[in-house]
Amino acid sequence: MNTNISKPRIRGAAVVCMCFLLASTGYLSWLYNIIGLVAPVTADALSLCAGYALQAAGIGLFALTLHRSPDASESILRLTLPAFMLCMLPASLSSQTYVAILFGLTLNFLCGVLSGYYLYTLTKGTSASNASITLGVGYGLSIVASWLLSLAAKGISYHYIAIVACLLLVIAIFIISRRRSFSAVLGDDETGSSCSAEAPTQTVSIHIPEDMSFKTLCLLAGTLLLLFSIVNNCGFAFPSSEIKGGVSLETSRLFYAAGLIIAGAVSDRNRKTGAVCVLAALVIPFIMLALKGAVTPLVILWALGYFTFGFFTIYRIILFSDISRSTGLLYLSGLGLFFGRIGDAIGEILNLTLSKQFPVLIVLITAVLFIVSIFLFFRIQHMIYPAESTPARSEKELFDMFSAKYDLSSRERDVLQLILQEQSNTEIADTLSVSESTVKFHVHNILQKTGCRNRIALFDLYSDSRNN
Repeated sequence: MNTNISKPRIRGAAVVCMCFLLASTGYLSWLYNIIGLVAPVTADALSLCAGYALQAAGIGLFALTLHRSPDASESILRLTLPAFMLCMLPASLSSQTYVAILFGLTLNFLCGVLSGYYLYTLTKGTSASNASITLGVGYGLSIVASWLLSLAAKGISYHYIAIVACLLLVIAIFIISRRRSFSAVLGDDETGSSCSAEAPTQTVSIHIPEDMSFKTLCLLAGTLLLLFSIVNNCGFAFPSSEIKGGVSLETSRLFYAAGLIIAGAVSDRNRKTGAVCVLAALVIPFIMLALKGAVTPLVILWALGYFTFGFFTIYRIILFSDISRSTGLLYLSGLGLFFGRIGDAIGEILNLTLSKQFPVLIVLITAVLFIVSIFLFFRIQHMIYPAESTPARSEKELFDMFSAKYDLSSRERDVLQLILQEQSNTEIADTLSVSESTVKFHVHNILQKTGCRNRIALFDLYSDSRNN
């Protein structure tokens, strides 16, 4: 079992936060407008059924485009950003129902494209040891920012605040993508590489039985996430009528932020532990179904639902992120959310059609799907996350772990490698083509970060870390 806890890649989390905040803020602004234009049931059908389905379509189109043109990700982003704003304006502000619906549904499709993009860059720019916590922190920060936006909108129309925020985000994302690709931003300070920045506390290797193809494995994993999402949404159906009734969507989502960060840390510590937590979380929908209609404060149900949903969100995204990273097929990285969104839409359809007229039937359907999903879960789990062994770590892995533990920069790592080769400051300066004073500066920083008084103590510290 892994005992190291990886740190989130801060800039990577910021990229995920910006993209997710843009998509979620645009979606919420449209949702609030739709709630005021149509009946609650219609709003649910549009936002939670049609909207989720179109988000899945956007993710799928991004993956297909990337499969055919692997270098097209930045071009897709730059086309998506202005289209997003052009759709958000009428979707959020129009008082004409059909205009708001048409542009809002198109906005959902663009949210899917944007999701495909940031999940691709997350997978490309992080390792298995810090992908989950980076995702969880990025999502969590976005949700907190969304909550702050809702506070800023007190006394002001939320739509105008949201539009200004989204415009600023679009400009910021566009500038960063023009100056430097987000994939590089996710990487190291100087090299843009992702593999050496964090200690490799965990790797993912896929073992496919001889009688099973890789496509079959992906199909089984996608089906698992589809069923999980249906089960999850059959219990976590939060109707628009409750938002109109006074439930604060942004405040409730703060519990989602907490669940995401905790789930990210757990998943990076051990993928199997994270998966078991998801199974435990999926028991909650049955509790939610049992509590519907009971005298239970709505805020408690929303908080409980969103907190446990954090574990589910991390799992369904990271599953395909791990698959795509381990195989090098990075265009697959968004398929977890793709299958999840389809399942979300199906779950909402079941709720809208059965929950009031046939509550027992929806419980029965949910139970059957849950049993089938458990079977699939154990069928594929050992293939993607096989029983952990304790293989001997390579010298590079040991060096990377030591460097990550003491937060050494890329240049400090270069200097440390030469120190360990017993080179003098003058020799290091010649090797790196820098001045000797620059080398002394880096050596001083390394000693300060590691808490060592001199090179001898540094040698001893590194030797001890290799043997532990």
